[in-house]
Amino acid sequence: FVLRFTNAALSNVNYQNDENSVVVFVKANQINIKSYAENIASCKVYDVLGREIYSKENIKQNEFSINEIRNNQQALIVRTTLVNGQIVTRKIVF
Repeated sequence: FVLRFTNAALSNVNYQNDENSVVVFVKANQINIKSYAENIASCKVYDVLGREIYSKENIKQNEFSINEIRNNQQALIVRTTLVNGQIVTRKIVF
């Protein structure tokens, strides 16, 4: 049995903090998505059972609004894909 110790720290040089890069909020009975980092490539909305209830491709804008979903006070998962390939997932009640 050999125990090896190295003094090097683990690193991830490609790490980007996406905590505040995409904001999803509800205003005027619409789901609004705003990206501060990149343009939005696509957006998908799922319910808590995993069923896809909305999908939109080729958005290519920093802001996007969804008004096709009926407000039902349900938990939704909004999966946003940015132009650079980054995927950001947010949970909302709508």
